[in-house]
Amino acid sequence: MTAGELAERTQGNNLTAEATGRMVEHLKVHGVDFAKTPLTLGAALTLNPGKERFIGEFSAAANPLLARKYRQPFVVPELV
Repeated sequence: MTAGELAERTQGNNLTAEATGRMVEHLKVHGVDFAKTPLTLGAALTLNPGKERFIGEFSAAANPLLARKYRQPFVVPELV
């Protein structure tokens, strides 16, 4: 996807459009060639801030990625 296509797809969501615009400018400054390394845009996720869980169509796939299984003795308790 080109930078223009990304801007078009994020239009209407001011926070996303602003963040992706800053990212594109940052990548350009650092010489990223979008012809060689095209941009991608994944599914839009909606977060329930009170429960810190995703809701909606992609929640079943996204929620397991919020944490990982830790190995002893580096286990993080469920409730801190």
